Amino acid sequence: MGKYEEYQKGRNEGMDFALRIVRKDGLDGLETEIKKRGITGISINLSHKELEAATANMRNMMFDTYMAFTLGILHDVFGFGPKRAEKFVEHFDQGTELMLQGVITWDEILQRTDEILKKKVQIRYNDRDTRLKREY
Repeated sequence: MGKYEEYQKGRNEGMDFALRIVRKDGLDGLETEIKKRGITGISINLSHKELEAATANMRNMMFDTYMAFTLGILHDVFGFGPKRAEKFVEHFDQGTELMLQGVITWDEILQRTDEILKKKVQIRYNDRDTRLKREY
């Protein structure tokens, strides 16, 4: 397949995808999808809702492995036992819930980490140019 044919195929798939979203969620749904794609830079043939469902298991696995790793370090390096580990998990879960509700943001957490602990943390965002990183 030549470049023009590939380009045309991509355009047709994009139009089909947009039509699916409009039929399901209306023009507002299409506008929301376009905005989300602009933010994430992801170019796939799934809606944001479909992508959320498809990546749920990956996110859960990352969370579980992060928690296991963190609890291991808290025990091995800092001597956390079951009670302190459970208290950490409870507070971590509460903070996660506050973020999901929009009560606190990553910006606020990173600023506080820098101010209180004097530790500058950098989040590697999925920018279109992955060489660019936002530093707080």
